[in-house]
Amino acid sequence: MILSIVLRTLNADYKPPLRTTLSESCVLSLAKEIEENLVKSLQSAEFMSIATDGWSTPSAESVIAVTAHFIDQELSLNSVTLGIESLSDLTAKGHAAKINEVLRKYSNQNAKIVALVSDTTAVMPATARVSFDQI
Repeated sequence: MILSIVLRTLNADYKPPLRTTLSESCVLSLAKEIEENLVKSLQSAEFMSIATDGWSTPSAESVIAVTAHFIDQELSLNSVTLGIESLSDLTAKGHAAKINEVLRKYSNQNAKIVALVSDTTAVMPATARVSFDQI
């Protein structure tokens, strides 16, 4: 409120951008720029490991997160969350399909994966076998 008063004092014709303008154009273009930079970073990595974690939301929706860990050309360790996705198929094949779906968003970096790290959920050893069979 105070900011709009100050802005009107400085320039009576100034109209601040609408919330929808920011969310529909600025945020989307920033997200696209971040994704493009991430793809470039992943392409420069020689090897990477993937970490996954799954949980249930308060509304009982199953979710899986996929994070990539890699060392870039400047020998800096990078950890980036590639995606947090809803998971409807709770089998090993379902987990593997979702992991591969997330990886495909980033120029299919599967050939660079040397390890899959997860929690101790019973389905994850089978997921690793299925995932690496698909890679």
